Amino acid sequence: MPAFVLTNTSIIVGTTDISQFTGTFTPTSTVAMQPATTFGSGGFEQRLPGLKSFTESFSGLAAYSAGEVTAVFNAAQVGSQQLVTVAPTGGLVAADPVSFGRFIIDGIQAPGGNVGDVASFDMSMTSDTATVEGIVASPLALRTTTFVAPIVAHVGPTAAQSLYVGLNVTAATGVGTMVVTVQSATLVGFGSPTLRATLPATTAATAGWQFFSVAGAITDGFYRATLTQTGAGNITSQVVIGVA
Repeated sequence: MPAFVLTNTSIIVGTTDISQFTGTFTPTSTVAMQPATTFGSGGFEQRLPGLKSFTESFSGLAAYSAGEVTAVFNAAQVGSQQLVTVAPTGGLVAADPVSFGRFIIDGIQAPGGNVGDVASFDMSMTSDTATVEGIVASPLALRTTTFVAPIVAHVGPTAAQSLYVGLNVTAATGVGTMVVTVQSATLVGFGSPTLRATLPATTAATAGWQFFSVAGAITDGFYRATLTQTGAGNITSQVVIGVA
């Protein structure tokens, strides 16, 4: 992908799409460097990489109507766990790049600003597991029946890695359930696919999120998500996959 300008980045935190309220996002990845100096280090400090950590911060405009960012995320949400999904190019089609992971909200500043300013919000989060670089398997959309997502190409995990699946359900009404499954295959034609993940059923009347992992190795290079709906539900959801 060539260089691009950020214009329509999609940001979903838990069950809330905060894209329309956010103007700045800053993902940060760090590793703790541990001292490993010995008498054999030749007079120089030596260090080894230790535990990795990831943070996300979001800044934008405060808004208080039902479902809007400051109405959903306030002081009561500090310490809560959320699935954060960021698609820099919009996540509008399958195979768009995405980063996602499970985070804890560790700070909220909202509303803020000076006299005469547009009220602002700031939110910071720290990961409590891997942050995953991956792709959109099923773009965010309202669906009322079973949906078989397009086949997408992605490198499978090695024996030291896992395949991760993220599900954000931003709205759900009606009755029934939705079950997300992910299959993989060696060839793009998807002959004889292998079932890799089955997420717990989502109830049509309840928004929510899920973060699921499957241990490697998986040598297949093609994946497909299927969203199987039963009953008369109206479910708006997004599925993402990746390897870490």
